[in-house]
Amino acid sequence: MTREPLTSSLGPGDGSPDGSTILLARVDDGGTDVYALDVGTGEEMRLTSGPGAEYSATYSHSGERIAFHSEGNGRSQIVVLDLETGESPAVTRGPGFRYSPTWSPDDEWLLYAASDDGVQYDLRAVRVADGRVIDIVATPEDEREGEWVPVR
Repeated sequence: MTREPLTSSLGPGDGSPDGSTILLARVDDGGTDVYALDVGTGEEMRLTSGPGAEYSATYSHSGERIAFHSEGNGRSQIVVLDLETGESPAVTRGPGFRYSPTWSPDDEWLLYAASDDGVQYDLRAVRVADGRVIDIVATPEDEREGEWVPVR
């Protein structure tokens, strides 16, 4: 059985593409880490154990990787964990905060909310393979949410 609580204010859980697991954030051992909950057995598997809070995890469409927000080493970045190899590089850089990653339909880009000053948030995308960042929405308004929409 799972431990209480199953929900957290640290971002919604995301289901795997095959529906077998759900990602959730759990405060444990003095930190916050990402866990995978096996829907069939109720077993939890810890996926991260970084030095800071890690949450808001989302599966890639292939189910081979997850992206999440990490506050490790005094920085707030987006990290991608390869579930097969265990490699987990940060794919964003710079000062400020990076939150709420969302995979593109081809799993090559991540859309995320970014603030360099901790006040004004804009939407950016980063290409996972090489870290190329593009501004998606940069306005005087606070922009924190976006989603990928197929082009017809």
